[in-house]
Amino acid sequence: MAKVSQEVSFTVNLGDYNNAKVVLGIHDIDTEDDVDKQLQDSKVALGKAFVKLFMLADKELHKIKYPSEGSID
Repeated sequence: MAKVSQEVSFTVNLGDYNNAKVVLGIHDIDTEDDVDKQLQDSKVALGKAFVKLFMLADKELHKIKYPSEGSID
């Protein structure tokens, strides 16, 4: 039985040669089952998680870059 994976990532430049990278993945998709359905379901899940994590990372970076402004909620 073969397994496949799907990943999406983003890297944020923090300045001064510092970066933060987030990698989200769906692993061990079963090739003996409906692969297209599993990939479609994983794309939906990755898309939702990616957006939420990106927004959280953006808020944290704003706090680091502009500490006197506080949160941007």
